[in-house]
Amino acid sequence: MTNYSNTLRRLKLSDSLFTFEPLRNRYLGHFGKLAILRSSDNFEMEAVSNLLKKADYPEGIFTELRKLMDIQNLFLKEHNFSELAVHDANGNNFKLDKIFGPKPVAIFFWDLYSPQLQKLAHQKVFDLQRHYPDIHFIGININSKQTDMWKKSLKNFNYNRISEVQLQKNPYKTKLFRNFSKQLILLTPGNHLVLSNEQMFTTSIKSALERLSLEF
Repeated sequence: MTNYSNTLRRLKLSDSLFTFEPLRNRYLGHFGKLAILRSSDNFEMEAVSNLLKKADYPEGIFTELRKLMDIQNLFLKEHNFSELAVHDANGNNFKLDKIFGPKPVAIFFWDLYSPQLQKLAHQKVFDLQRHYPDIHFIGININSKQTDMWKKSLKNFNYNRISEVQLQKNPYKTKLFRNFSKQLILLTPGNHLVLSNEQMFTTSIKSALERLSLEF
């Protein structure tokens, strides 16, 4: 049983078994969030969405889960990242595909207000870059209203300015976007569609990058 199917099963059980409202809401929120984050394609996301609609969620929890689904939809298979509006440290606005080039691409999103995770993610990507030079790694900062602070971080931590951009506008809550800070999104070259969404700190990340490097 996959992580996704196991989480969906637990979500269904939480909805049917718990009668004590605070406990039920806690588990519904927890497994609802996990089911969303573990959805890899539109079919799986639709199954989660239908289940969430059937469950009697408190309005606050349901609203947050819907917003989380909006972000996760960006990372589902075959989503196209070409049109994502970003800018570089020199203030140039452009669509993300301008810096893609011919190589397969791996992108990750990071948050200025999660300094430890920001550091670990960049260290991990730096290590992966050395092992997979045929893949273009791109860091995307989500704090669109903190451009000066972002530029200082690029300088202070000596990040590669050529492969670092910032969202022109982030319509999502930063605290929700932080759920995706450990993910590495692999894109096919040419059409730049999402091939897979990987956890960068797991042992399976290297095999996923190996496949991306060899297949394209």
